[in-house]
Amino acid sequence: MKIIYFQGRLGNQMFQYAFYRYLLHNGETVWLDCTAPFIRKEGKIELERAFEAVAHNSHKLPYWKARPFYLAGDVLKKVFGKNLQTAEERPAKKAIWWKGYWQEYRYPDAVKDALLHDFQFTPVTDALNKEMLARIDAANAVAIHVRRGDYMKPRVRAAFGDICTADYYREAIACIRQETAHPTFFIFSDDLPWVKEHLPVPDAVYVTGNTGQASFRDLQLMSRCKHQIIANSTFSWWGAWLNQTPGKIVIAPAKWGHNRYKNFAEKLYPPSWRCAGQANPNISLMIDETTEQEISPLLQQRYDDFELLTNTVLPVADNRIKGMSQKPAGNHIFKLTKKELPLFKDSGYLEKKLINYFNIWNKQD
Repeated sequence: MKIIYFQGRLGNQMFQYAFYRYLLHNGETVWLDCTAPFIRKEGKIELERAFEAVAHNSHKLPYWKARPFYLAGDVLKKVFGKNLQTAEERPAKKAIWWKGYWQEYRYPDAVKDALLHDFQFTPVTDALNKEMLARIDAANAVAIHVRRGDYMKPRVRAAFGDICTADYYREAIACIRQETAHPTFFIFSDDLPWVKEHLPVPDAVYVTGNTGQASFRDLQLMSRCKHQIIANSTFSWWGAWLNQTPGKIVIAPAKWGHNRYKNFAEKLYPPSWRCAGQANPNISLMIDETTEQEISPLLQQRYDDFELLTNTVLPVADNRIKGMSQKPAGNHIFKLTKKELPLFKDSGYLEKKLINYFNIWNKQD
């Protein structure tokens, strides 16, 4: 028996459910653990609010059974080293609780028919969304998703921010215009003022009104568009995947996230999707002169999405090390001094430095 622990918001829950369906398809006995505190607070998983069929086609452990066993697993691991849980995408054979996101296109693609059945949205009843659906159906509609909101919070920004830039969207829009006739762009965003200032699109339709428990309606509207330009967000990923228009064009960012997410897109994007934008390092570190001994702790940082530009020729085989004559390619540039280098003995120092930099940035704004 396997138990999948539900976590995250709607897009992540859809990936977890797809993995659940995938395991069932392969003959596994699988249950869902929906006892996460924020889910309990909201009364039901967001997935069930959007898709009624999910509630009927899923096996959920009752709270009285799931939560005590889950907590007992924590005790067994800490006291006796018995691991009944896993936080890895490839769990140990003896693991019972599986905690992960399973964000690979091969899982939903393997059970496509079942998911298209289960992921049928509850009917639209309000006038605003009915009108928007009619406009989308009548046009050569292209959904553009721009996510900023939580991606501008320092810790989240260090992981996912500064990827879907205005340049990325301009490149993607130009591609759509070149290959489709008379596109109409429907823009979905949690920061429409930023979009209107930095990404002016003539005759764009700005979608508003779907917030809180109705936010899944934006996903529904996105999926009805004929083409998609997505953000590095599972929300718009599913909007594109659910779109069943033959010959659809889906454009996604060349890079999904920073640090451990650098090669993530290869497993996440179906082969027919296209990429736009740059996959540059998030940070450029610059120091005039250094030594192999001084630089060693820096190369061991947990946050490794950086390039190092220096005048020193170092006998170190690391493709992140480049000459100072090169133009910095990172989203954020830090000039280091000899005095700061010892601080990198803390393997989490670079991430802390970046998050603190964003905190200062926010205060200045």
